[in-house]
Amino acid sequence: MVAGLVLAVFSTERVRRSRFGTFYRTHVMTSFFFVVLGSLHDLNVLLSIVPACSYFIDRAFAIVGTRKKCRGRLTLLHPEVDVVRLRIIDELLPSCNALEPGSRWLYIKIPLVSREWHPFSISALRNTSEMHIKALGDWSRSLVQEAQRQNEVEVDICVEGPYGKPCVAVPSGMHHSADIACPLSMHRPPPTSSQRLLLIAGGVGIVPWADLLGAGSWAVDAWHAVELVWVVRGACE
Repeated sequence: MVAGLVLAVFSTERVRRSRFGTFYRTHVMTSFFFVVLGSLHDLNVLLSIVPACSYFIDRAFAIVGTRKKCRGRLTLLHPEVDVVRLRIIDELLPSCNALEPGSRWLYIKIPLVSREWHPFSISALRNTSEMHIKALGDWSRSLVQEAQRQNEVEVDICVEGPYGKPCVAVPSGMHHSADIACPLSMHRPPPTSSQRLLLIAGGVGIVPWADLLGAGSWAVDAWHAVELVWVVRGACE
């Protein structure tokens, strides 16, 4: 019961936004105690260890196989909007090409700000990878403040990923099926001449669609029409 209460308190939005690292570590530790102590009352609770083990195995492979250090360029997009662009100066992450545009994301850590890891969607444009980050918590606000001091600054970045939906080729002779490829896949069966594509985003949520539309003409040419609905708070955004 105590472990459950601790989980509830540290999962609140205020804690997640201001102390993400504390939220993550507390979540992992109290989940372990929740399972162990809960199994004393019901052995079936031990079944929860199975997905937990797969998670830790996945984390171990990620740390060993996909983490790297690189340099990034932090740019303030507009003085009246708390949004920065973080562009990885190194060439496009090689494994990005194996993932569907619009689904790609990665974890980043910026030692200049803190030791916390945070996930962000990325846009892979012109052989570069970039993220757009809005000041919504202490970590992102510190990042924006750093950009405000110098407008553009280079920073050290630790990267884990990228992750996303793997590109899946469509077998010949097979047509529209959700099990083969999503509607945004570069390997999807061609849509009919009357099919339309509707993209909806709010604020910095436009990033996945920017990644998709910047991937090339294949993303839009096959559709009868492509409509983008982008909702923002004001003209500055």
